Formats: sequence, C-alpha cells, structure tokens
Amino acid sequence: MRHQEYEKLLFEREDLSEIERTRLQAHLIECAWCATLNDQWAAVEGILRSAPSVPAPQGFAARFQVRLEKARQRKQARLLLLTTMLTIIGLLVVASLLGWALISSGPTIFSWVLKVFNQFYWVGSVFDVFVDMLILFLENLLEQLPLVIWMAASAAVSLLSLTWITTVYRLSYRDIRRE
Repeated sequence: MRHQEYEKLLFEREDLSEIERTRLQAHLIECAWCATLNDQWAAVEGILRSAPSVPAPQGFAARFQVRLEKARQRKQARLLLLTTMLTIIGLLVVASLLGWALISSGPTIFSWVLKVFNQFYWVGSVFDVFVDMLILFLENLLEQLPLVIWMAASAAVSLLSLTWITTVYRLSYRDIRRE
C-alpha cells in the first residue's frame, strides 16, 4: 500500500478539504502504520504547542527584512550579470562566425565591396543598398558555410534570444506585480 499520499495529508491537516479529511480518517482506521504515525505526530504537535514561545531579539524583524532585500538584490544582480555575459558570448560567437565567413570567402569579398560601392553610386538609396548588401552577404554565407554551422548559429541565437526575453520578462513583471 502506498502511504506517501496519506503521510502528506497527515502533515497538512489544517489545509485539507472535507473529502480529503474523510479519506484520511478512513485510511487511519484501516492502516496501523499511518495510525501510529498520526499518534506520533499529534504527540510532537502537542509538545511544540506546549513549549513556551521565545520572543525575538530586539530589531530582529528589521534585520531580517534588510537581509532579505540584500539577498533579492544580489540574486537580481547575478541574473543581470549572467544575462549580460551570455549576450556578450553570443555576440562574440556570431561575430566570429561572420568574420570567418568573410575571411574564408576570399575574392568574393572584393566583388561584394565593389557591388556595395556601385550600388551607392547608382541607386543612392540607403534602403536599397542595405537590402542588396544583405542579400549578397547572405548568398555568400549560404555558399560558404556548411549547414551544421548554420544550425549551430541559429540554435545559439535562438537560445540567447529566449534567455534575453525570459530575463526581461522576469525582471520587469516581478517588480510590477509586487507593487
């Protein structure tokens, strides 16, 4: 027989619903193990209730509140530091992958640079130049980088984005909710 469920009910007796109390009482009648545990727990509760209460030292609550606030601030600072470090590492990984792609592409870099200057000269529109540069750059990257590197870079950027979004959510929503 599984006693864990009933042991949990024994220790949470004040918070039980009427149905749970009935189930617990029925089980205590049938199960000697849980009935013994119930008697022992009742004896412990009796000893705890009859013990004299000791008053807290002067200023205990204020010191506790200060320590609690400092611990919260340290946790928030660690989370911010972790997020910053992960973002920097992610940016370094992405920058190194892009740098490697540009360096390994060799002569295509010059054609890419010439196309950029040509676009500035002929079109004159910053948006069109940016789009063309981006398309050409991505075409070069698609030709140069193996699929495994693309998958790794996508996974890294996705993980960093998810971490950033989660952190922003946790830092902003918790503070608003507490006020």
